[in-house]
Amino acid sequence: MLYKRGKFYWVKLKFMGKQIRQSTRQSTRRKAAVYEADLKQRLENARLGNSGKTFEDAAVRWLDEHHHKASWSGDRIIIRWLDPHIGRLYLSEITRSKIEELRRLKLQEASRSTVDHYMACLRAILRKACYEWEWIDRIPKVPMYPKKTTVPRWITPAEFERLAKELPSHLEAAARFAVTTGLRAGPIRALQWKWVHGDYLLLPPHVMKNDKPMRLPLSRDARCVLKRQKGQEYVFTYRGKPITSKFSTRAWRKAVKRAELEPLRFHDLRHTWASWHVQNGTPIEVLKELGGWKSLSMVLVYAHLAPSTLAQWVDNAQEGSQ
Repeated sequence: MLYKRGKFYWVKLKFMGKQIRQSTRQSTRRKAAVYEADLKQRLENARLGNSGKTFEDAAVRWLDEHHHKASWSGDRIIIRWLDPHIGRLYLSEITRSKIEELRRLKLQEASRSTVDHYMACLRAILRKACYEWEWIDRIPKVPMYPKKTTVPRWITPAEFERLAKELPSHLEAAARFAVTTGLRAGPIRALQWKWVHGDYLLLPPHVMKNDKPMRLPLSRDARCVLKRQKGQEYVFTYRGKPITSKFSTRAWRKAVKRAELEPLRFHDLRHTWASWHVQNGTPIEVLKELGGWKSLSMVLVYAHLAPSTLAQWVDNAQEGSQ
């Protein structure tokens, strides 16, 4: 209840067996009533174990803190989809059953891998809200679909040259740089001349998937690609402007089709680069450092050996017994 005491209204209520009296610091009853309602909500949030923060609050902070990352635009797309469903829910109200409902909804319009991608973003935001921002005490388990073992898609040097002939010049340059450096699309799009230092690149952490800076030595072919590029700030441009969209555009897909290489994504050029390295004898440990992978197991997924490379070793077991 509200009552006036001197200049300001005071609020009096009982919460969990205790009497609470507070000055609203408001001289009008209307504003004091707003204060009272807010106080009741904050007390209820405390009882439920949440901070009164909604998913929308967490999403805004997440985007604000990650605006420098290459994944920012993708996260924003995911958050736009999530917002109508859970944006106004308190973080403590996002339960396992609610997450299951979101998965079912997204699966109606997308593949399992896309659903997992959306749920991974949601999980990352919830973890941040719990462990770093301390807005909630615990988070629900976010289930993922079982991963299928897939063989990375790669192409031969001859197939790449066939593709390169079909690509428009800006995509051809980016593709050739990808297949000579192993860089992902994000760092290539973001590449600036100030990061180029002769025969190596110094890549800042915000463009790297693992959020760590990287010194990347450049091969002769990679340096040749750079010499062909022109631009005041960014290395790879389209009509003089930075490339902000994905490389796998309609022009890319049409070129892939004309080259008879379907299906082929731009990211498959990283698989191709790794496969060529292994086939030409680059040690796995060296390839791990060149590609910026965290573990050898990740390299083995990318850098599979071609059957023709394995063939030279098949008689070794018998030769030792003769």
